[in-house]
Amino acid sequence: MKISELLKDYYNKIETDKSYIREILAFCLFCVCTITLSFFHEPWFDEFQAWGISRDSLYNILFVIPHYEGHPPLWHLILKCFTHFNLHPELCLKIPNLAIMFAAIWLLIFKSPFPRLVRITLPFTYFLFYQYSIVCRPYSIFVLAIFLSAIFFKTKETNPFRFVSVLMLLCLSCAYGVLFAVGITIAWALELVDFKNFKKSLIDFFKSKQFKAMALLGVFCLVLSVEIMPSPKNASRHFLYFAPIYLKFLYSFFGILSDATVFNIVSQSNSLYIWKYKIIDFIYLFFAMSFGFYLTFFLVKSFKQINKLNYFILPYSVFCLFCFFIYYWPHHVGNLFVFLIFIFWINFDSIKENLLDKNKKVIILILLLTICVQLSWSFCAYINDYKYDYAPSRALAKYIKKYELYKYKIFSTWTESPIYKDKNGNVYFYEEELDREEQYEEYWQINPEHQGTSVLILPYFNRNIIQNFNVDYPEKLYLPHQYRTPEEQAEIKRKWKEKGLPDILVGNARLESVFDGLETKYNYFQIKTIYYDFVWKNKAPIGSITVYAHKNIYNDMPSEGKITPKL
Repeated sequence: MKISELLKDYYNKIETDKSYIREILAFCLFCVCTITLSFFHEPWFDEFQAWGISRDSLYNILFVIPHYEGHPPLWHLILKCFTHFNLHPELCLKIPNLAIMFAAIWLLIFKSPFPRLVRITLPFTYFLFYQYSIVCRPYSIFVLAIFLSAIFFKTKETNPFRFVSVLMLLCLSCAYGVLFAVGITIAWALELVDFKNFKKSLIDFFKSKQFKAMALLGVFCLVLSVEIMPSPKNASRHFLYFAPIYLKFLYSFFGILSDATVFNIVSQSNSLYIWKYKIIDFIYLFFAMSFGFYLTFFLVKSFKQINKLNYFILPYSVFCLFCFFIYYWPHHVGNLFVFLIFIFWINFDSIKENLLDKNKKVIILILLLTICVQLSWSFCAYINDYKYDYAPSRALAKYIKKYELYKYKIFSTWTESPIYKDKNGNVYFYEEELDREEQYEEYWQINPEHQGTSVLILPYFNRNIIQNFNVDYPEKLYLPHQYRTPEEQAEIKRKWKEKGLPDILVGNARLESVFDGLETKYNYFQIKTIYYDFVWKNKAPIGSITVYAHKNIYNDMPSEGKITPKL
């Protein structure tokens, strides 16, 4: 018997089995694997930033911080329920995140209309299994809300307020939840209006309870948008601004779809500086963009055939436009992957009846390719997160506690880097990325409050042990993300100078820019270097951070890793 016939026979057997034993086993396996890996996972900046915010006042969480974080405050309020009881910081993050994801995966396995093989394998795809279960962010709420939206989608006409309530939860999850909820609602409204008899259908629509529910959602989204509207002093930057405009456009509208399914174009360590790539990178990028273009075309054509194009194209377009014009970071591609599950979920019956016979081979090939690639990413991420430190947070805190370095004056490194602008307004962080003849403007970006390393360390101490972190409000254990004027930056550094040279320096920093006239680079020696691997899909790029001691106390420091390089 051929392998294809064996697989087909196996598929038919498990699909006709009426018991739920396979679903139960898949759900249990998901829970066991994620709980186990969560134990080894070291939280990174974004995770502990949320932890620090949750310790602030309710007023700041609700009305001040959203203007700088760009997300609604729901995730921070959930975490506050745990930080209020002063639990271990990692538990405060991992317990609620896993609980929310367990609920979402249970819905996917037991309530989605997909074939059994799809239902029991989808939970182990990369974004669901690793990026939104192990890495604790508000996107777990996004997953749960959009799956609930899929379940209540069929009854949205008879019970519109219930459907709108889960769309509100989607909005509260993150800024991208607002985008998808708005796109879905507009598609729903267009579905209710008969353009052949426009005037009468529009009047009927305004009288309907569906419109009342949509209006309620509209007001809710408006209020939420005002709440998260970036402050003029928000210091955040757009990741894709550091790429040529044409490449940014292609990626935003086609590359993101490839990144969300089977390719790995952009990651934390790999941007869109295409002219710096080798020929193999050009080839890879060409195939990735081509796949994204084809997949977009195929999805548009398919949903148009079943008269559901608006439910796909509107949310997708709003998401792409936001990524192109406003803000994007690599882990946001997972939102698009989860949305694809939603769009196939709500249209599965129509797809099975009208498309499966005509496009069966293409659909199966794309589905099989996506699931297999993402399962391989999940496997690699699992192994890499188990073997290596995802972030230096836990190791740094352990080292500081072990040798009681918190008794000394500790400074942490801060953002201070040259920035270049060319004639077209493109921004670059490093000089080698810009040809000298193209250089138009050069200046220093100095943000002394931007100390990601401090955010990684402080949760393990529940207090501020870094003397140059948030000098004006040391009780806050998170980054304010506020732009500081040159005068404000100078004042912050003046206060640092008053404290005197640090005994311990965590990370490399230009201390001479604070302590004028001192040859500080000769005064510090390395006592410890911590390596970490920021896991992304099938890759784990290596990073490191070094701890230095001043020469006056160097001999009192532990001999572990002691060498004497110049800072």
